Amino acid sequence: MENYNECYHCGGLHPELCEIVPEFKQAGGSNLTWDDGIPHREGLHVYKTGKASRAPFPGLSEEEKVRHKGELCFPNLMISLACDHVSAFLLWPLAPDRTRIVWQFFVSSR
Repeated sequence: MENYNECYHCGGLHPELCEIVPEFKQAGGSNLTWDDGIPHREGLHVYKTGKASRAPFPGLSEEEKVRHKGELCFPNLMISLACDHVSAFLLWPLAPDRTRIVWQFFVSSR
């Protein structure tokens, strides 16, 4: 759960994510203002192609369309907000070596 709120490990373990968010290569993004959302590479939306398959949620500013936010709600909920979808991850410990993860994906019906 703690890894969700930092990205010190991203440079070595998530090179594909660092292509989208280059600041993660630099001290895990510690120089970012996380409350403003995480900026994507110039000219890129959420996806590596730069093109989302859905329209952004209504009412977002241009800056919000090129950033994403994440929230950790203890003890077991992670929420990721992007310009065109919201993902929710519920983690349910089953055993010391096993966790059930329920992933829900939300999009606008417009």
